Order: sequence, then C-alpha cells, then structure tokens
Amino acid sequence: MRKDKDMDLFFKWLEQDKTVQSAPQLFKCGKNYGLYGLGGSSKTALIADILNNTGKKCIIIVPTGEQQTIWLTDLHFFAPHLRTYTVPLVHRTLFTTTAKSLDFAARRMEALTALRGDKQVIVVATAAEAAQHVVSPGEIDAAVLTFAVNEEYARETVLAGLAEGGYERTELVDRRGCFSVRGDIIDVYPLNEERAVRIEFFGDTVESIRYFDSTSQKSGEHIDSARILPFAMARDGIDAGSTLLDYGEDSFIIWDEGNRSKEELKKFCIEADEWKGRTEQWRTITGRQHNAVQLFLSVLAQSVSNVDEAAALSFTAKTIAGFRKEFALLKDELQHWLRNDYKIVFVISGKNRAASLQSWLKRNDLGAVPLENGKDGAGIYMADGEIQNGFDLPYAKLAVSPNGTYTARRKSDCASIRQTDGNLTPLPI
Repeated sequence: MRKDKDMDLFFKWLEQDKTVQSAPQLFKCGKNYGLYGLGGSSKTALIADILNNTGKKCIIIVPTGEQQTIWLTDLHFFAPHLRTYTVPLVHRTLFTTTAKSLDFAARRMEALTALRGDKQVIVVATAAEAAQHVVSPGEIDAAVLTFAVNEEYARETVLAGLAEGGYERTELVDRRGCFSVRGDIIDVYPLNEERAVRIEFFGDTVESIRYFDSTSQKSGEHIDSARILPFAMARDGIDAGSTLLDYGEDSFIIWDEGNRSKEELKKFCIEADEWKGRTEQWRTITGRQHNAVQLFLSVLAQSVSNVDEAAALSFTAKTIAGFRKEFALLKDELQHWLRNDYKIVFVISGKNRAASLQSWLKRNDLGAVPLENGKDGAGIYMADGEIQNGFDLPYAKLAVSPNGTYTARRKSDCASIRQTDGNLTPLPI
C-alpha cells in the first residue's frame, strides 16, 4: 500500500531485513508487542514501513516534547504522504482568554476529528498529552454534519449545528473553522477538508455541493456529499473521562520507551496542580480495552509496567555517529560498506550541502545518484530531507546518514541486539 513513490525503493531495501519484512504481517488485532533493538530514526523508518503496508491510523506516545519533535521531523521524511497531528495541553484557566490556548484547542480537536475520519493519519503526543481528558469519540461523532445532494435538511438546524461545532460565522469564508450564509448558499471551510465547501439549497433541499477556492471565492468541482467535523466543542477536556487512547480503535498505538513515558507522566501529575483530576494515571491509559495493536519500542529488551506483551520482536541496528570532518575515516567507511554490497543513503536538506557532498564524493572516485533515480543494487544515494539520526541495518545492508560530510559509524556506538530472523519470541504472560 505504498503512497510515496520516491520512497518505494528505500522501503524495498529496508525489507531485505527479514525481521522488518515480516513485522506488518505478524501483528494481530488487539495484542501488545515489544519491539527491541531500534533507536533514533531507525524506529521511525520501521513504523513508516508498517503503516505503508497496513494502511492503519497511528497514535505515537513519547516521553517528552523533545522526542515528539524528533518523531515529527523523521516522519516528514519517511512518511511525507501521511498528515501528522499533535494534541497540545490546553490550560483550563486560559482557555477563553488567550489566542494561544484557543489555537491549541483547535489543534487538539483537529487531531481528534482526524482520528474519527476515514483517512490514514498519525498523531504524535507526549505521555501527558495522551493522558489529558478530552471529549469522547461518541460526542464528536454526534456533532458531525453530513450533507448529500437531493436530501433535505432544516436550515436552522444546520446553522445551529455549525455554531455548536465551533465554527465562526463570518462575512467571507477565507480560513478553516468559518462559515457564511448568503441567501440559499452556505459556505463552510471544514476542519477535515483541504478546500472550502459551498452548499446550495432550494428551500430545505440540497441542490448542489461544490468545492471552492477560499482566496478567489470561485466555485470548483461538484461533489455528491460532504462531511463536516466539529471545529471545537464546549465540553472538550472539561470534566470528560475520555483520553486520546479512546480514539485508537483499529489503529496502531506506539509507545516509545514506555517506562520513561511512565516516569514523565508521574512527574507531570505530581507537579502540575492545574491538571489534577483532568488527567488519567499510567495504569488507566495502558489498561484501556480497545481493538488496537499496541507496539512498545525500546532499544533494550525490558518489560513495561502494567503491560502484558503477547510476544516480542528484536532487530539488529547500529548507530551512525558524527566524526567532526574526519573525511579519511568517512571515505574508509563508505568503501567498507560498498565492498559489502551496501546501499548508502545520505539524507541532506539544502542544495548547497548536497552539492558539496557530491563534489567531495567525485574527488574521491565515489559517485551518488538521487534516491528517486536509484536502482536495486549497492551504491551511494542522496535524498532531500532531514532526519535526526543515522543508522546501519546490517541484515538489510542499508546505511542511512543524516549528514554525509561529517558522519561515519563508531564501533563503540553499535548496539549488540539479538536477531530473531523474523520470528516472534513468546514472552510469559
């Protein structure tokens, strides 16, 4: 189920590791799995591959905001076709008084409604954000407005529904979260659409539904129906018992370094007095009953508090660390990889940096080609983008470097992780 053609070849190389290749087929609905041995950007690459092959939505829970930023950066490279969301904490005392809090509330609602939609999306949240109380999925579903051509809808009910769903009535619809009324026409820019929608009535009957350009206001293509998700709700996060985890039905829930996330949540609950009674404890959010596959990621094999893993899968990965312009060492490393039939991918943002690397490679009788023009064989490839960490997957014979002119592999940084050749290792329950 590939979505980004430029990355097809990369994921084909990644899946030459038998463990990586088997992972999407091994995860069964409603079970917990431990995934060990991958750190940094290598775990993001694995998750992106799993999502490509399954088409499922995904919630990723990380210990802190720093890890959240790293995941978002890496996902932009490995899964650029998937939209990512965050669910910021919204301070109750400031909810109605600051533009920042209102923006945070809208972003949180956007993420929740995206998880209730029919598109594959990713939500990345800290442990504290995942534990905060939010409006329930059922309440969001009840607030959804749907329209179809030739169907009847009471206009006053429609207008009331838009207002209750947090949409602002304006003279002109030029941004998400707004609607306007001009005679028999209702314009609205839904939270869940890339374009604004124009609904034309004849009495209470919908005559036509069209997209329109919010800048020029010109109507575009006709569509048969429209689904409008709520922009904001009065009860969002106030005395509600639901959390982000309740939106994980039939999805992947990824826990990155679960034990550290537990400690960060415990610290947050102790120190943040405002959030007492408005967040759930670790045992509650990990004990939710839902039809989701939960993956617990950590570099080293370890049990996670309050979690029973059905099985574990281990990978062999090595860190590629910086060497401060030691170009001779970089050249030796590249030659070593090529002698061992490696595919080497330099991920570099910016034309100048890419040109500098290309020039250095040519001077050393080493050539590189763009990843999208690559062939299925050993060689050096370049991709435009940014990732946080380099990694070497020896069983896939694949090395990925975030900054080619300064990096090479330190033997001391290589993790010694057991390889299971794609087999699940049962754990006692």
